[in-house]
Amino acid sequence: MINFQNVSFSYVNNYIFENINYSFSNGRIYRIIGGNGVGKTTLLKLIYGNLIVSGGKIFRDEKLSEIDYLSNSLRLDENLSMDDHIRFIQSAYEIDDNELLNKMIILKKLKIDLFLNYYVSDLSLGTQKKLMFFLSYLRGFKILLLDELFSGIDDNGIKVISNILTKSAINGGIIIFVTHQDMESKYLKYTSIDLENE
Repeated sequence: MINFQNVSFSYVNNYIFENINYSFSNGRIYRIIGGNGVGKTTLLKLIYGNLIVSGGKIFRDEKLSEIDYLSNSLRLDENLSMDDHIRFIQSAYEIDDNELLNKMIILKKLKIDLFLNYYVSDLSLGTQKKLMFFLSYLRGFKILLLDELFSGIDDNGIKVISNILTKSAINGGIIIFVTHQDMESKYLKYTSIDLENE
């Protein structure tokens, strides 16, 4: 569970949040909505620990290492191949070959398995985002924060990713996502949080 207790946050003297209270429960999927500048990305960064609250407290049952945050800012090395990235995660998180092979099935479902030897610089934005999601799925997460991840991903990819997110929530995970397009969340059952009404 994640609890916001009287949380405030400001950039210099510009308050984005003032004394907000909210709880994100395990086993649930949440969509953060609101107009530009209301703090959707800021909220995700506060949960992830990239930003420090100006006031109040954020309580997390999970460790920060069990939270992953995927945004439009791609964290991929353009000079490495898709396979290089996968092998790096396998080594860094000590994932055995059997687990890797079982999870690699997702690459085929995402229709990116034929690009394993391609450099990231040669991949489309949608394929790069699918890879970024797969790397997160590979290392495992208990809380996943998605900031416009679905933008640029085809409908099949959205469906495959949505199925994984749903299973994660069923198993007790927390999924919190931001998207401006209703069509991008059509495969998910979620609770909406409107920051403009907080």
